[in-house]
Amino acid sequence: MAVQKVSSQISTVWIPSSIQEAVSLKNRLAPDAAYVSGATLLQLKWQAGVEMPKHHISLEKIPDLRQLNVDKGHLEIGAGTTLSTLRNHSVIRTVHPIISEAAKTIAAPAVRNRGTVGGNVMWGEGDLIPLLLTMEAQLTFFAKNGFQTVEMADWLNSSDFRDVLLVKVAIPERDSSTQSFYRKIGRRETFTAAIVTIAGQVRFSNKDGFTEVRLAIGGGSNKPLRLVKIEQYLLGKSVEKIHWPTVYQWILKEFHPSSDAFVSSEYKKKVAANLIISELRRLLFLQEEACV
Repeated sequence: MAVQKVSSQISTVWIPSSIQEAVSLKNRLAPDAAYVSGATLLQLKWQAGVEMPKHHISLEKIPDLRQLNVDKGHLEIGAGTTLSTLRNHSVIRTVHPIISEAAKTIAAPAVRNRGTVGGNVMWGEGDLIPLLLTMEAQLTFFAKNGFQTVEMADWLNSSDFRDVLLVKVAIPERDSSTQSFYRKIGRRETFTAAIVTIAGQVRFSNKDGFTEVRLAIGGGSNKPLRLVKIEQYLLGKSVEKIHWPTVYQWILKEFHPSSDAFVSSEYKKKVAANLIISELRRLLFLQEEACV
């Protein structure tokens, strides 16, 4: 199928129908070209006065980017999947309900109808990233050497795959005993950027304590990261051996958010530390209640 082309005074929009066509266009038109799908982030940049590229390569007509597949607990989400689909799709709500819960908190409904998983991830500061980090998500890109898959954690800590096409996000099957949490704190619920976003995936037994701990933090302009030192501290510990003030102080040391016009860095740190500890203790309480 031929690539459609729509021109305006601002830019030229190219509408490929396949991944290969999109990548070919990007290679030909670079460096003055950008991929767009829902274009919600692009609109924010435009309103902020950021210079727009002369060529926009729309990904909306590429069906392979909207695939959603599940094999047992292994979930694959196409990069073109909208945030509304994440919230409402019956498969996601059954297999990984925490993803649906997270999507519900991102932006306003009109933005969720347009915004995509790929846009949220490739922004580098999207509210989905902390949750996906704790779920050990993998990202598949179409680059010069074809399809390549990398761990999200590795991608965040490198400069590779920053200007290539994200095809899908894969989430491995999780143990049925894994418990999850996700919290986003903003100034006015869903209509503003988050102050902080936290997420966690844990497994706990009364005999062995924490047998699995993955914690992540991000939101707003804060670079998403795993709280590795805290994970290591909690692993193998029973409730009686956890010193919560130590956990609190380590969160303050690991998390280095920037201040903004509304909220100071110190405030963000304290909010994050209190939220994470609150969620961990809530899950531990539920575990104890289930064993009674």
